[in-house]
Amino acid sequence: MNEASPAAAAPLARGVWAALAALLLALTVAYVRHPEGRFTRAGKAHGDGVYYYVYLRSLVYDRDFDFRNDYALLGNPHHRPVGAYGLPENRFAIGAGLLWLPTFALAQAATATSNAAGWTAEPLDGSSLQTQRITFFASVLHAAATALAIALLARRFFADWVAGLAGVATVLATPLWWYAVYQPSWPHAASACVVAIFVLLWERGRTGRSRRGWFGLGALLGLVALVRAQDVLFGLLPAVELLLAARVAGQRRATLVNAAVFGLGAALAFSPQMLAWWQIYGSPLTIPQGEGFMLWSASKPGFTLFSSRNGLIAWSPILGLALLGALLLTLRRGPARLLAALLLLVFAAEAYVLGSTRDWWGGWAFGGRRYLGCSVLFGLGLAALIDAAHAWCARHVRLVLAALPVLGVSLFAVCNLSLVHDYFYAEVERGEPQPMRPPSLRAATRGVAAIYDALGHPGAAPASWWFAWRAGVAPERYDAISGIEVDVAIAQHRGAYKLYLYDTRWAGVGFGPKIDHAGQRASLAEGTDARFVLPLRRPLPLRAHLQLAATGPGAALEIAVGGVAVLTATVEEAWKTHEFTIPAEALAAGFNYVTVTQTPPQTGEPPAIAWGSLQLALAR
Repeated sequence: MNEASPAAAAPLARGVWAALAALLLALTVAYVRHPEGRFTRAGKAHGDGVYYYVYLRSLVYDRDFDFRNDYALLGNPHHRPVGAYGLPENRFAIGAGLLWLPTFALAQAATATSNAAGWTAEPLDGSSLQTQRITFFASVLHAAATALAIALLARRFFADWVAGLAGVATVLATPLWWYAVYQPSWPHAASACVVAIFVLLWERGRTGRSRRGWFGLGALLGLVALVRAQDVLFGLLPAVELLLAARVAGQRRATLVNAAVFGLGAALAFSPQMLAWWQIYGSPLTIPQGEGFMLWSASKPGFTLFSSRNGLIAWSPILGLALLGALLLTLRRGPARLLAALLLLVFAAEAYVLGSTRDWWGGWAFGGRRYLGCSVLFGLGLAALIDAAHAWCARHVRLVLAALPVLGVSLFAVCNLSLVHDYFYAEVERGEPQPMRPPSLRAATRGVAAIYDALGHPGAAPASWWFAWRAGVAPERYDAISGIEVDVAIAQHRGAYKLYLYDTRWAGVGFGPKIDHAGQRASLAEGTDARFVLPLRRPLPLRAHLQLAATGPGAALEIAVGGVAVLTATVEEAWKTHEFTIPAEALAAGFNYVTVTQTPPQTGEPPAIAWGSLQLALAR
């Protein structure tokens, strides 16, 4: 379906409402039942969540931004000091706390009532477990509202059941579930919700918007930025609308007025954050984490998507399909085309911004949590993909029906061949009763292992395929090294970092497993060519100390980085340390593929050189 559906103004189908109600029920049950664990506090604020919550508590009880008493009551897990302007620092945003106000008021009323009835004896200062659990239930409501907003947006272009399924999937199959249920004191469910509502209202008003509508849309964008500052990038959608309107003769004056009203609404809504920053940091606009937090020239957008270190698609492969669906939507004609294109452009900008943060992996995150503001894009993309897949299956019913028995026979064949292997190698009892779960699990594991051996982790493709081709290794090896940065490791290890090339994180083609050579642990590099990888956040000059020993007299090698030879040496049979410098000009941000060319020893044996430790430090 390529055009806005005339049925978009009709109520959602009952089945969709039932699915959304079931989602809310499932979220609620999981929220109520989830226990305290290493990364959760059973609904109580912890970690970053404390800093979002203290905004709410301080505004309600103290009506100020002095968090001294709040930190004393709730904790200060990051040990934020008193800043230069006399107030304790708070590097986090105020918006989520403001959105929690309704459930906080309900929580306080419930706690006061239960105390008066003698059922509880909880403090009424906002610190009690009961108060916080009821307050943070808002995150469950925000996640469910996100699914609803996605369904309402997607039904403008697709059938109701497609839109509803996409909305539910965006909660169930992404990190949004975790941050609604297990870390509800963090702002990501609120972020997903307000952005989805903003995009929905912008899309609905594209056919005509009053001046009051422009002011309200601007205020909603200000709220989006209050919750997560980088999501202000979604302002690109109305900005493009205003630019297109300004090109029409006779509408320029009105467009300028609308733009001014929109900007005024955004500024007023964002003013609470500016006021807080002004009092705490002395400026209404700032980066609270400090200027060094954003490394604009060393952004890692690819790692934020594909790295096993909390990469968005690596942890939630369905989102790779969602982005593909959004891309397909841009190729269709109709009103959804511009929407999908603009959302993808915002997503690309977010990837660059998030990749530029010093901790692009988001700390101890569950997946790509900082991308959850883009949930509306994921939902729309999933709807497009579901619709396309359904249409294709409807057109090729006979092929689909023929493929189903083939798939079924193939699965049973894999199970049988796995059992043949187990029987041949006596991994099952012969002629005896036994539990069948272990051989069944082995069959499933072998099937998954075959996929990983051939393609690597599906959520890391195509980044892992490119890495595998450059490094000369299997795609699965990408997962072990993506997210590591040698220059950061050097700083963390007192100025020097030692690595070994039997470690699969660094070793590429040509390096063997760990061995003991002449009393030292090493990796044997055989043949004429070998490669290893140096991942860097930024291209900085490196000083290297490399231990080498040849297996025969007369061996030599050349090491080149980025096409620049950095070491040419004859390798002796005894261990010797070779010192050399890798200039910054030879390095790049990201993966650096170091090539090694070896010449054989005089004995005529195949070249083999034992590689010991490689110690790296920053060159002075």
